[in-house]
Amino acid sequence: MKPGSRLFDFVSLTITYLVVKIGHAALGFQYDFFSKEMFSVNLLIDVLSWAVVYTLVRYLLKKIAPSKESYS
Repeated sequence: MKPGSRLFDFVSLTITYLVVKIGHAALGFQYDFFSKEMFSVNLLIDVLSWAVVYTLVRYLLKKIAPSKESYS
């Protein structure tokens, strides 16, 4: 799995989804996008948590994934 490939992107999104869902469930955080207060602090928390977790997962996967130099 090389960084930048479709498999890499799919795996990073899947791991991000699982980590965010588990984290939100553990903290008791619930946000419904189609609620009355569509744009609120909860939306900001939700988007920021996704962004932070996605960035960390991609960083860690890039460190773990073999680089092009190891193929030669």
